[in-house]
Amino acid sequence: MTKTPMIIGNTYRITSKFYAFDSDVLTDCDGDVTLRIYDTAHTQVGSDVTATRESTGTYHADYTAVATGYTWEISGLMGGKPALGTGILQPVVAKS
Repeated sequence: MTKTPMIIGNTYRITSKFYAFDSDVLTDCDGDVTLRIYDTAHTQVGSDVTATRESTGTYHADYTAVATGYTWEISGLMGGKPALGTGILQPVVAKS
């Protein structure tokens, strides 16, 4: 799971790559790819965000951090089967 350092109030670009099943070849998803943010109880926070295709098999969506410790999920379908990338919104710790 990817850890993304976050400061509350800042906007971050979350990127995920999708590979063909049992392969290392980047592959586009069928239709829309969606970003969802979940709190620690795995309840969705906010609405779905449609991700933007950057290149073959690579998608991103922007997220303005309202809290840290949440998880993110970017998902779509490949050949009718679910495909997803996940990560943790990690708090940034200030050094003294």
